[in-house]
Amino acid sequence: MRDRAYRAMDGDLTIPAPNGNSGAETVYRLREGIERFLVTDINNPGAANTVQSALPIMCDLLSNNPAVDAFNHVPGGCNVLYMDGHCEFLRYPGQRLITPAMATLLGTVVAAFDN
Repeated sequence: MRDRAYRAMDGDLTIPAPNGNSGAETVYRLREGIERFLVTDINNPGAANTVQSALPIMCDLLSNNPAVDAFNHVPGGCNVLYMDGHCEFLRYPGQRLITPAMATLLGTVVAAFDN
């Protein structure tokens, strides 16, 4: 059972298209070099560097529910870590990762684990 769980965590996830990376049916596991699968312009050698600087890896907690203590920067946004190692503060609500839909999702998850 443990080996099966490790294999599942260490592999890519197959889901119905177009919900995967780049509209495909695969969500790729985070690993070194994964950005080459997300490059849309294969003729541009610098595109992989551009993808790394635009690929969000992790962000602060975020919620649009004031009853849930899950907003690290009140008022206004989240720190987002990108694959190339830089961190950027994005204002809430934003266009990319820091959206009302993401705030609802993360707020619901945090509320489920809040005791």
